[in-house]
Amino acid sequence: MNRFNIPLVAEGLTAYAIERQNGWERHQPEGAPPWQAQRRLWTDAILQGMARLEEQVPDPKLMEQFDRELEQAGGSAAAVPASLQLQRGTIQNLRNFVTALEDTGDDRRRQV
Repeated sequence: MNRFNIPLVAEGLTAYAIERQNGWERHQPEGAPPWQAQRRLWTDAILQGMARLEEQVPDPKLMEQFDRELEQAGGSAAAVPASLQLQRGTIQNLRNFVTALEDTGDDRRRQV
């Protein structure tokens, strides 16, 4: 089946999270969990959802890598932005994921 390049999406979402972590995030809703925690939850849900649609077992190593890279980047003064190729690949795979969710016929708005 392999509609998604899950490791590429993990890499792209990790790069995005590092960029956001090292930038100044505004508009945090009062009483909401920090953006970093929300982003981790969303990333984990996306990667697990992709794996399940591919009839695979989600790989916990991808989120371990995500956590490790964010921790390492937290001590850095700067972050290298994701390449345009990585950004494009990540976005295309996310589009494919949304399309696959829509194709199931179920209401997947919360998952998206």
